[in-house]
Amino acid sequence: MSRMQQVIETLEAERQDLKDRLSWIEGQIKSFREHNGSSAPQPSARPRRSSRSRRARSRSAASRNGQPATAERIVDYLGKHPNSTASDLATGLGLKRNSVSTKLTQMAKQGKIKKAERGYTAK
Repeated sequence: MSRMQQVIETLEAERQDLKDRLSWIEGQIKSFREHNGSSAPQPSARPRRSSRSRRARSRSAASRNGQPATAERIVDYLGKHPNSTASDLATGLGLKRNSVSTKLTQMAKQGKIKKAERGYTAK
C-alpha cells in the first residue's frame, strides 16, 4: 500500500470518528431539550444604539469618504486667513466654535500652528 493511500485511509477514519461524535452530541442536545422542555434558544433583541453612537458612526464614515481632517482644514484656513480666532474659523469652516477652540489649543501644543497676539497663524 502506498504512503498516499495510508494517509487517505487515516483521514477517512478520522472523518468517520468525527461523524460518530457529532451524532452523539446531537443526541445529547435533543435529550437535554426534551428533559428541560425548551426548544432552541431565542436570540435576544439587539439593543438600540444611542444617538451618540450613530453620530460617531456617521462622523467616522465621513472621514473615510475622503473629507479632509479638521486639523488639515484649520491649517489651510489659517494659511489664507492669518490671525483668525476660533469664532472666525468656526464660521469659515462651518464647525462648532467650542470644537474648533479645543482643536486649536491641541494643535498649538503640538506645534502645528502658532498662537498669535490675536488668534492663530499657520506655521
